[in-house]
Amino acid sequence: MIVLDLEWNQPFGGRRMEEIIQIGAVRLAEPGGTVQDWFNMHIRPSIYPKLSPVARKLPESAQALTAELDFPAAYQAFLDWCGDDSLWAEWGAQDHGVLAANAAYWRMPEPPVTACVDLQAAFGRTLGIGIGRRVALEQAVEYCGIPLIYEFHNALYDALYAALVSAWLTKDALAASVPPPSTGKPRRRRSIRFSPVEYPRQPRQKVGVFPEREQVLNSRQARLVPCPLCRTPGAVESWYPQGDVFYGTFRCQEHGRFPVRMSVTRQKDGWQGRRVVPTLTEPERAAFAAAHQHEPFQCRREKAKRRKRHRKKGKGQSKPGA
Repeated sequence: MIVLDLEWNQPFGGRRMEEIIQIGAVRLAEPGGTVQDWFNMHIRPSIYPKLSPVARKLPESAQALTAELDFPAAYQAFLDWCGDDSLWAEWGAQDHGVLAANAAYWRMPEPPVTACVDLQAAFGRTLGIGIGRRVALEQAVEYCGIPLIYEFHNALYDALYAALVSAWLTKDALAASVPPPSTGKPRRRRSIRFSPVEYPRQPRQKVGVFPEREQVLNSRQARLVPCPLCRTPGAVESWYPQGDVFYGTFRCQEHGRFPVRMSVTRQKDGWQGRRVVPTLTEPERAAFAAAHQHEPFQCRREKAKRRKRHRKKGKGQSKPGA
């Protein structure tokens, strides 16, 4: 089994694809087994002219800027290293999709993966907390009592930590994360019909800051989105991940359904989102379609507190039992 982790540069301009700047992976004999081999390669960015503020904070971002290999050479080396291993695992459900998007951009073969274990979801099932709450890798490592020898946000070290956490997961939780093998026939997915009405470019809206990323996704600021034409608010019910970006939809009764894009980044004092109703360009449609293949994050609405109303008693009313 291949445990994969990636580090990438966030999109600039009109593009919405994350550019990979590091591929890290370890090979296990089986889920939870011993580490047999490892792969680590830094990649020189060439799609975007500079690193985003988030990417610059990565501990080895400087090595990407000075790397000799571009993505096609690094990706081919990774495919050669993987060999016939088609069972992959990752912390979350984003990395193999980002890898496939980068491969498609460079017109290279798709990743040879037939099943991918979402270790983050399996960890939640082992704890019995479900998909509604996603535990960060750092928290899972600390919970399992794994020594903090290496720094996080390094693709190789994060892959190694995720592999070590897999030994703590139950077999039932791991089995539930693996999708059935492909039959060679593409699955039919219900396409989303967006509103055909053109609308002006929408401003970005800040969401947060919140202590946890899930609170950003569940917040009213994130879920309630005004229609870009009549400003009537609609509600996002699910978010589909694509790297650090989440995609959702909301419906206006008069003008139809619209897409929503929200990037979530970690700040010094918590997590913050930036939400927008994007213009439906071809790259935006492709990014939404790629995100829609992933397991969604279901929003949970907070129950409103009901106020008790005390009716004033009239002169003709009597107390119960009188």
